[in-house]
Amino acid sequence: MNRKFSINRKEKIKKVRRTKSKRKTRVRIAVLSFFGVILIVLVASYFSQQSSPTKEPAHLYFEVEPGVLIGDLLGNTWAVHQITFSIRPVGGDANNLMILSWAMGDTQELEDITQNQSVPVLLQAGSPDLIEPNEAGKIPVEIRVYSREAEGTITIEFPPPQT
Repeated sequence: MNRKFSINRKEKIKKVRRTKSKRKTRVRIAVLSFFGVILIVLVASYFSQQSSPTKEPAHLYFEVEPGVLIGDLLGNTWAVHQITFSIRPVGGDANNLMILSWAMGDTQELEDITQNQSVPVLLQAGSPDLIEPNEAGKIPVEIRVYSREAEGTITIEFPPPQT
């Protein structure tokens, strides 16, 4: 009887060890699979970024004609409240064009503009922005332009408003 008991106990111990070994193998496979999936995602995202076309600089892709600048003269600087200008894509069509104000104000969103089509734009400042005239006496206002084809900043030089 003792002998039978010890054989059953040995078999149970072997069975428990096999079960633990199988669990460890399953955990190892799960961990390796998880890291494999993460590696595949990282490699795929790297190659998708490499294949995305680079955008043209906005100042080369668009032509901007200054319109009217509305602001107050404060000593030697201008407190700019509002600007108008026209923008024209010369490098090709402009899709999903978005123009951001220079002073945390309006954002102008335009759908699609065909090449050489001029579109008027009005931007207002969230709060007046103080800008000093450049050496030529003009007031440089920087806007940010984004589209599928181009993005970047464009500096528009406005003549000082008549007071």
